[in-house]
Amino acid sequence: SDSTLVAAWISDSVDLKTGLPLARRPRHRATVSATLALGERADATMSVMTVGTRFDSDGSRLPDYERVDASITYRLVTGISLHLRASNLLDQHYEELTGYTSPGLQGWVGLTVRP
Repeated sequence: SDSTLVAAWISDSVDLKTGLPLARRPRHRATVSATLALGERADATMSVMTVGTRFDSDGSRLPDYERVDASITYRLVTGISLHLRASNLLDQHYEELTGYTSPGLQGWVGLTVRP
């Protein structure tokens, strides 16, 4: 595997007909992800996302937030990989929609089997 760095930036989310901001869409949002090869059999990925202030459909302000996620993939044998993933590593409290708090720190374990 190769090591990679990916960055994405979204800016000025507006309704093209009215020129008004789109509901629940931040004016600015950025994500940076880095994947590092850990030898021949493993990869680790970390991503940081920042979401700027946005407004709900009723006009209420949704504050900006940051979220950090990480994952590791380990290839056990040909065709079988173990995956570990953690979302919201810093246990940030934020709302993507008014009144609906997002989950805190979460973790997943998975196994991929390919013929």
